[in-house]
Amino acid sequence: MFGISKLSYSDKTLFNVPLEPENATEFKLDKKQDSPTTRKLVKLWKGYAGLISALSNNFNVETKALLAVIAIESLGKGYDKNGRLVIRFEIHQFWRNCGKKNPELFNMYFTFNKDKPWRKQQFRQDENSAWESYHGSQDREWRVLELAMRLNKDKALYSTSMGMPQIYGSQHKIIGYSTVNDIFFSISEKSALSNYCVKSLRSQKDIKMFTG
Repeated sequence: MFGISKLSYSDKTLFNVPLEPENATEFKLDKKQDSPTTRKLVKLWKGYAGLISALSNNFNVETKALLAVIAIESLGKGYDKNGRLVIRFEIHQFWRNCGKKNPELFNMYFTFNKDKPWRKQQFRQDENSAWESYHGSQDREWRVLELAMRLNKDKALYSTSMGMPQIYGSQHKIIGYSTVNDIFFSISEKSALSNYCVKSLRSQKDIKMFTG
């Protein structure tokens, strides 16, 4: 996920940049370049060329590098086919933020590999249900998030990365939101996506990653 350090809000014009300007340069692919991955990049470019171009110019980052990183972080989309925010709930983060204070309750619903915590993340609806893996399915991501929110809403959102840049809820203050609820419900509106992306990418750490 994108790491966020110190943000700068000096260039206010970026917040008004249209997502799809009429004069956006098109990426043209020949037969050798055509693949599912490159088609996703082209689709992302067509939808967000204005914002990506403005960010590229502002940070002096190669456009294609920025485009590739955004595509990798969220498969190039901020919302799923049902119009829901793209999310990724991390059980090991929920353990750190909440579960270790009540391990018996946590272990009833969640499990993960303690040595490699990003692996074998599973959940179940109750102690009589089978364990389910969920990464790779937005339906299951939302199910496990809703379960975690019943246990502790704020900490569940803290443990979730969201939107096109996949920013953790725990980073809400760094990108200008007072509470984790503010970021979660604000970026659920498509009209706020441009503003959110600009704030999210204003990080010297990210720029260094893009440029090497």
